[in-house]
Amino acid sequence: PDGTVIDYTTGARYTQPVNTTTGINSATTSRYLSLPERLAIADDLVNGLTFTAIANTINRHKSSVSREVHAHSVDGLYLPYHADRAAAADRCRPK
Repeated sequence: PDGTVIDYTTGARYTQPVNTTTGINSATTSRYLSLPERLAIADDLVNGLTFTAIANTINRHKSSVSREVHAHSVDGLYLPYHADRAAAADRCRPK
């Protein structure tokens, strides 16, 4: 986690830079939606944007936004923190 690399064949230790970029733009390369993306979806839904407009703001496909909202809405209200916890729990698979 801190960037320390150990070469066990020679015993050498050195530090390598760690990429710690976060945010909506860096998260779009991931397969799963990130919490900042879910928060952006919730904000845009409150502002009355369409799924297509929301998808354009977070650089995702509109069907991804639609599935996310329909899968993680409670009584017609999209809850991003609840959705993030539920999605993280759903990703865990038993061995």
